[in-house]
Amino acid sequence: MRRVMILLSAALLLGACSPDQNDQSKQGDHIWKSQTDTIDQAKSARDQLNAAQAAQQRATDAARDGKEQ
Repeated sequence: MRRVMILLSAALLLGACSPDQNDQSKQGDHIWKSQTDTIDQAKSARDQLNAAQAAQQRATDAARDGKEQ
């Protein structure tokens, strides 16, 4: 009886780990995909704002240098 229980338990464990289930790692998704996508968008927005600020600073410096001459 004990062997039957061990074999039955092993069969259930192996059946629960079958490879044909939907595996998210195969799809490239993960549990925090939406959060990482949001972080990537925020980094992109930060880079755009930094570029705009740098361009504005260059324009301000150029205008100031033009008035001083």
